[in-house]
Amino acid sequence: MEIAVEYWDKLQKTKTYFHQQTLPLRCNASKSIVEALNQTESQFDSIFVKCVGQEYYMRLFPEVYNEVMQPAIDNLCETIRNSQ
Repeated sequence: MEIAVEYWDKLQKTKTYFHQQTLPLRCNASKSIVEALNQTESQFDSIFVKCVGQEYYMRLFPEVYNEVMQPAIDNLCETIRNSQ
């Protein structure tokens, strides 16, 4: 349980940092980019749920993080690229 709390704390801090860093973009971005940013931001919660749902989640955190975030970041980049 202690590891789960540590994961939750790290993911929430990262989610907050991501949100703060994207605020300037959110001010001027199109609706589709803001939606992609929100979707990417929500994946930090998905990482936690998916990670602690695994039997041996202590060793899976990096794999789950990469598995969940890679498509989200790819989608965000593609959305930004298509809006230009």
